[in-house]
Amino acid sequence: MARVVDTVLHGGSVVLGACVRQQDVAIAGEKIAAIGSAETMPDAERVIDVTGTFVLPGLIDAHSHFSYDDFARGTLLSAHGGITTTIPFLGGSDSISDIIERGRAEASAGAVIDYAFHVILWPNPDSDYLRLIAGVRDGVARGVRSYKMFMGYRRFGRNLATDDFLYSAFKEMRSHGALPMVHAENADLIFALERELIADGKVTPEHYPASRPTICETEAISRACDLALAAGSPLYVVHLTTPEGLTVIQERRARGQPVYTETCPQYLLLTEAEMQRIGPRAKIGPPMRTAEQVDGMWRGVREGWIPIIASDHSPHDPALKEPGWRNIFYNDEGAPIPFGAPSAETIVPLLYGRGVVEGGLPVWWLARVMAENPARMFGLYPRKGVIVVGSDADVTVIDPNATTTFRAERMHSRTGYTPYEGWTVPGAPILTMVRGQVVLENGVLKQDRGFGSYVPAGPLLPPVYGPVLPLFEA
Repeated sequence: MARVVDTVLHGGSVVLGACVRQQDVAIAGEKIAAIGSAETMPDAERVIDVTGTFVLPGLIDAHSHFSYDDFARGTLLSAHGGITTTIPFLGGSDSISDIIERGRAEASAGAVIDYAFHVILWPNPDSDYLRLIAGVRDGVARGVRSYKMFMGYRRFGRNLATDDFLYSAFKEMRSHGALPMVHAENADLIFALERELIADGKVTPEHYPASRPTICETEAISRACDLALAAGSPLYVVHLTTPEGLTVIQERRARGQPVYTETCPQYLLLTEAEMQRIGPRAKIGPPMRTAEQVDGMWRGVREGWIPIIASDHSPHDPALKEPGWRNIFYNDEGAPIPFGAPSAETIVPLLYGRGVVEGGLPVWWLARVMAENPARMFGLYPRKGVIVVGSDADVTVIDPNATTTFRAERMHSRTGYTPYEGWTVPGAPILTMVRGQVVLENGVLKQDRGFGSYVPAGPLLPPVYGPVLPLFEA
């Protein structure tokens, strides 16, 4: 008796590693069952015609924050943007194991796509931080192998990771196969520059980038690399913003040091001029840079030095942002104007439209930086990140003949705005599947809250590097 599978995706151009082939994909249960020509496919309960589209491995957002947009809303908007797995950051003052269990409970009730976790380590100056660090072992046992530390926020107290904390954390993570992640900015220099700007009355939005110049990033990256080298650990630099910072990483990698990085669409598509256009709504940390630095970041992408691109979705109540028009640093009560903007719903159309279509990058580049490499780096590969027999049946289908126009009223973040208001880009994600089930079809969500499943991280693998050249596309 001939085998019958659940679904066949028919007629699409399937992204398989660094090549694209017009093939069909058969799905049985939650897994990819076969890949090949139409005549080799088994019979199926349903056939989904995806002729004329690109079928990518389910795209992964490797850096998001769900607080103002909670897990239910954060995964909802991610799903509408073409994401099939998200890796948000968890944080809090509890033990690492308690933080993870609380995150799993919230996500299991609300998530509409699959999810893994990173954990933020917040050293509290009033407690024994070595006890906090020792919790990494329990975190790894619960499936979390990536831990973020902030080097750039001195005024936030518990957020600031000092050098002794970083070194101790790096060493502990090395012992348990975990990956240290750093937000690399020099907090002391930022503190001094803010103080000078405020004293000079330079507090309107256009002065914000001057408080966190390029040297804040390059110095912190270099220092974190030295500490990782001393501890014998790898290092991951989140949301890289400058080609100068990338040069530091390139030099370290040339010496054989395992240093990795990511960037975000805002550092490839927006500049510091946004501070004048939308003011505090464009306040993110680190800040957006000059047009010349944006060009340099694209060079790093094309040369293959930036292996992962993630959203850094970090929205806040717009009412807390608005006082930043008067003082971009602090409100009248002395509280910092929040950092961050909504990004997860826009990342896929932006990277396809501006990177693949207008930038001339091959479509497999998008699959590499948002599927295979995040899956490898964060312990989800090969269950996620690739279209191979036996992997989860996660796919993101992009229609190259459609367009996407960003309008806040059509989007799903609670913030009610997007930095890309009015932009139109070629291409649109029109279908996503997670574990063999349709999640999004032509803008309509097909799954209920709680459908998403936790994906614990296994062993971490280095991402794939190499120049992004369309040598093998067919």
